[in-house]
Amino acid sequence: MKSIGRKEEKMKIESTGKKKRKAPLIIFLSVVVLLIAGAVAAVIWLFPKKVEVTRVVKGNVSRSVSEIGKTEADDAITIYSPISGKISEVDVAVNDYVSSNTILVKYSLQNLEEQLNAAELNTKYQQDGYNAAVSKNNEYRQMLNRAQIEEEANKNTYQYLGEQRDNLAATEKAKSTEVDNMLKALDANLASLTSQLQVAQAKLEATDPSDTEGIAKIKEEIGKLEKQIKDNRNAMAGYSSGTMSNEDYKQYLALVRQMEYIDRFWNTNIQEVLAAKQAILPQSQMDQYAVSVQLAEAEQMRIQRDMEVAKRGVPMECSGTILERLVDEGALVEAGQPLFVIQPDAGYKASVMISKYDIGLIEAGQKASVVYGNETFEGEVKSVSPVAENDASGKPKVKVIIAFNDAAAKPIIGLETEVSIKVGEKEDVLSVSSKAVYTGDQGDYVYVLNNGVIEKRNITVGLKGNESAEILDGLKEGDLVITTPVSEDKIGSRARAGQSEE
Repeated sequence: MKSIGRKEEKMKIESTGKKKRKAPLIIFLSVVVLLIAGAVAAVIWLFPKKVEVTRVVKGNVSRSVSEIGKTEADDAITIYSPISGKISEVDVAVNDYVSSNTILVKYSLQNLEEQLNAAELNTKYQQDGYNAAVSKNNEYRQMLNRAQIEEEANKNTYQYLGEQRDNLAATEKAKSTEVDNMLKALDANLASLTSQLQVAQAKLEATDPSDTEGIAKIKEEIGKLEKQIKDNRNAMAGYSSGTMSNEDYKQYLALVRQMEYIDRFWNTNIQEVLAAKQAILPQSQMDQYAVSVQLAEAEQMRIQRDMEVAKRGVPMECSGTILERLVDEGALVEAGQPLFVIQPDAGYKASVMISKYDIGLIEAGQKASVVYGNETFEGEVKSVSPVAENDASGKPKVKVIIAFNDAAAKPIIGLETEVSIKVGEKEDVLSVSSKAVYTGDQGDYVYVLNNGVIEKRNITVGLKGNESAEILDGLKEGDLVITTPVSEDKIGSRARAGQSEE
């Protein structure tokens, strides 16, 4: 037991000795570390880390949307036959390049000349028919006017003679009551028959000329009335003669004969009026004659135009290449029949599919550049499709058409192009490199090297271009903005400018 105790005591004494020997070493090492750290800090202070910077300057800021597209041209057009006829000559073949206004086909003129001669004869025939109808109508109208005037004059004369006759009859005191009453009855009957005759005449005038059966019946009725009137007048004359003196009777007979004479003329006038009214063509029929003339003239003019077209032939509407030839020499074609399919040598453009992220920036009229092969052409946005369509990868995109401004540009249709559309541009504005601008929850910001110290600066950005951004607030011209990636823990630390981007 004593031996073990002495060993433990000996070990404690040895341990204490070792600790006393290590203490100076630890102190030395600590001093060395502090000296090294100080040296490093001094080096960092005197020689801070380099960062790449760019200056805030005034310049132009532009933004473009770039995509891969393909060349296109105006749609192929079909040339149709402007007239019906026989093709006498075809001067082009498939794949021929043809300049504008080149005559593609010619027509045979023989059949058109025959049609024109026939149309001219038909026009003359229709015009002669119309002129004859107008002339006849004028003759019958003159006849109607004359007959109506004479009818009115004879009617007035007849009434006057009748009054004279009636006056003679009234002066006869020896006329018996029976004869007097009979004369009155006959006279009243004459008035009734005359009234019926006028009604029948008016009814005849109102009857449609095409109603031949109705006209015949009315004429028959008029004839019966005229006979009754005549018989009535004869009866009146008979009753009167027996009651008059010889002198009065002679005078009475003279009046009756005059009335019979006038009555014949009056009846003739009535027949002439009826005949003239029936012979005058209605306006509807005259209009049909006029329309026939107009149609004949229109057909003649159409054939004359076709003749002029046939003499001229079918010209090429624009420069281009014949894709299809649909007609041969000797063929009979109808107006509107397709003759050729042509790819116009015009309207070259590039189409590009734009994603939903950029389509809101694009509108018609914007400038664009199109790289085709080793050439770059200037153009502008011609149209933006209102409907999205799936691209080759199945993603919905919007088709945008870029028209070439260079009339000499004639790219091969369907080849790939690089399209860049300028969607925004500002000149002589405060700007900085786009890669120096960051965006956070609080908005846009940059890191500025201010007197060798890194600062975070909140800014207001205007147009964000592809290479630079417009600065509206937060920076001034000449400020050094750091383009090297910087973390938040570097704010306030020193740095020095390395390669500067001007």
